[in-house]
Amino acid sequence: MKELGNLNKKSLELLIHLDDFSKNEELLQNHFSKKLPYYENEFRIRHKNKNWIWVSSHGEVLKWSENGKPLLMFGIQLDITEKKKVEERILEASIRDPLTNLYNRRYIFDRLNTMKSKYERQREIFSIAILDLDFFKNVNDNYGHVAGDFILQEFSKILNNRFRTFDLIGRYGGEEFIVVMASCTKEIALKRIEGILEEIRGREFIYEKSKIKITFSCGIADSEEFENIILDKFIDLADQKLYKAKKLGRNMVIC
Repeated sequence: MKELGNLNKKSLELLIHLDDFSKNEELLQNHFSKKLPYYENEFRIRHKNKNWIWVSSHGEVLKWSENGKPLLMFGIQLDITEKKKVEERILEASIRDPLTNLYNRRYIFDRLNTMKSKYERQREIFSIAILDLDFFKNVNDNYGHVAGDFILQEFSKILNNRFRTFDLIGRYGGEEFIVVMASCTKEIALKRIEGILEEIRGREFIYEKSKIKITFSCGIADSEEFENIILDKFIDLADQKLYKAKKLGRNMVIC
């Protein structure tokens, strides 16, 4: 990386991304204290064009003072930005549903474990909503499976547009979707999802020359309904409420 020149510790501290600083400092100090035989890390630094680039950095102290302090360090930095972009694309493909581009079930469950741990430490409430498109089989039967895929994609776009960036939206299976809302009670979640249902009720989805109308049913539970959260039971409670919504006639949200 020619443009970095002789990157020393002080200049690195000015350039490195704040989120990567602590880990990099720890690795350097571990090498300086001889806990590690050499230093290596990957981190982001600010390029002169103001963009963030990824760097792979390797180094080793070549000269020490009599009292064991580092005097001279040699290292090399490589630009790995393109490599990181490829890795990110591979990661995204592994956690996304290929049809809807929503998160897949496995990723949602991984994140739920993290949110459960955070709730147990900080009592940060969160809600789970499970949504199911009503009579979706009729869409496939009357208009074809390609039209059904179109509806799933369009519905997914609506969910993406109506929730916050830090909410988790996933395809739970078939025509079922799951939404995990951080810092959100079931009452607030109810208002949000009822707003989406109202939008869906009044909308016609145009596929080729066909006008397709859909509704959905939804069940919502939140973490305050449990003394000790067991995720399977948490999801099952939302699922039971979804089943109740279906039993009462569909096209409704129950929390």
